[in-house]
Amino acid sequence: IGSLVVILGVSGAVTGLLPAFVDPTGSEWQAAIAVWIVLNQSVATADCAADRRVFVAAVGSVTIVGAATMLMGGSELALVLTGLILLGGLSAVSVYGAVHQATASAISGQLRSDELALSLHERQSELKAANSALTALAHGDVMTGLPNRRGFVAAVVDADRRLRGGGWMAIVDLDEFKLINATWGHPAGDEVLIEVARRWVVALDGGYIARIGGDEFAVVVGEDADLERLSRDIVDATADPITLRGGGRATPSCCVGVTRFDRGETLSDVMSRADASLFDAKRAGRSRIAIDGDVVSVASV
Repeated sequence: IGSLVVILGVSGAVTGLLPAFVDPTGSEWQAAIAVWIVLNQSVATADCAADRRVFVAAVGSVTIVGAATMLMGGSELALVLTGLILLGGLSAVSVYGAVHQATASAISGQLRSDELALSLHERQSELKAANSALTALAHGDVMTGLPNRRGFVAAVVDADRRLRGGGWMAIVDLDEFKLINATWGHPAGDEVLIEVARRWVVALDGGYIARIGGDEFAVVVGEDADLERLSRDIVDATADPITLRGGGRATPSCCVGVTRFDRGETLSDVMSRADASLFDAKRAGRSRIAIDGDVVSVASV
């Protein structure tokens, strides 16, 4: 469209100049031609107001015709053309204002779009962070910082709830934990849980441990791990006295029930065997370890 208007502008200029060479005194004819040119360029400019090249072509053609006719024509014609040029200038200013306003609106709209996109990106980032925090809360134990039962299940089984690999599983349970709560209160019991969980993480040295119940924890290690030694380390670490903030000293102990499992076994079957071993250990007394039904004391391991 811009190229078309440039052509119209040049043709209009030539059309306006020819009558001046042929008949310089033909004021009426030249005025009519000039009016036709102004109308022609005004329509073209109105149709293509958003294109700055159109604006330049339209105003340029009117200016060329007006200047040439004023130099070559009569005084009446000069007066008419001067008015037409002024009219063209005012039209040009109006068109330029419209173009400027349209451009400013487009830029403003783009800025608003960019701000909206940035805002949406920030909200998406916040939503992802919130989802991650919710997932951590859903799979973690707030008190000890260990995974909870849900986190434990997600870590060791596949979609069919079968264990991903072979290894050893141990269920660790504090001895007479209710007595600790009854003697020093539940806040003291929480202190004991937090401390023994910290000690067990150190003793396992990379093994997986989760809190799956009140004072019950699950441990999973690989097939090559020395489960007897690890169980002994857990029992020994538990027995160290804990100084409570309220002024008392607790001396906890624990029992460990251990079983071996193979890849593809169901979690419920393996945990049932570990629970059975734990029952055997507890029935034998405090600080006992049972490995697939064989009960041993810490001293004999």
